[in-house]
Amino acid sequence: AQIVAGFDLQKYLDDLERQYLERALQQAKGVKLEAAKLLGLTFRSFRYRWKKAMGVGAADDDEGAEADAS
Repeated sequence: AQIVAGFDLQKYLDDLERQYLERALQQAKGVKLEAAKLLGLTFRSFRYRWKKAMGVGAADDDEGAEADAS
């Protein structure tokens, strides 16, 4: 595939990452710990990437994180 001028690699990679995070979370039925395992990530790494992908504060549910980790 040919790359056109103005291609935004960072946006492309961010969109791709968000898609995989969403798919993994859906497949894991909303359990972040299981979604992290599907992607080969630690729970903390998944949570960091999820918050970054969804926007700062969009997933501010540290209470739910403990439930997911158990």
